[in-house]
Amino acid sequence: MPILNVDARSNPVTLFSEDYLTKIFIIWYNANKPSEQRLHQMITEKDPNTNSFLTPNQLKNLIQNEFTAKAAFLDEQAALGLEKQLVSDKLMMMKEHAMLGRQLRDMGMDYLKEHGLGSSRTALSAFIEGIKIEQSSRGTPREIAKIANMTDDELLGTLKELLVDNSQLISIEPSDGKEE
Repeated sequence: MPILNVDARSNPVTLFSEDYLTKIFIIWYNANKPSEQRLHQMITEKDPNTNSFLTPNQLKNLIQNEFTAKAAFLDEQAALGLEKQLVSDKLMMMKEHAMLGRQLRDMGMDYLKEHGLGSSRTALSAFIEGIKIEQSSRGTPREIAKIANMTDDELLGTLKELLVDNSQLISIEPSDGKEE
């Protein structure tokens, strides 16, 4: 399908080859749609059929009657492609955040299982932060945000609730503050 729809009966541009007109369109479009005068200066090859260049007036007519409509279509397609790419990039980022949140949560949980709570607020914070990152990346409401403002006792209570597994509670009693 030709890139242009030039009517041979009413336009001397039809003497020019379709390939040549397509090349001119591509130059015009890729140069951010310059005026006919600027476009005329950019054309370096003659048409093989006519052995001549398009005149600025012929270029003006092509721009008005052919190029602008085709460019609008291509611009719309580019915008749709960009939107799809942005959505795809956002989804990939959210999946990566969820994975990293899960890893952070698991690392905190592993440490807590191995060492208990003790004074290991960092591991506890990593666990909770990992949950928050994973949940927010998955679109879960951010109800867990209040944890950041909890006291240590409130934090321990919340953690006990989170660690209940088949009615078996992992021992998370605070120690004397000495890490093992």
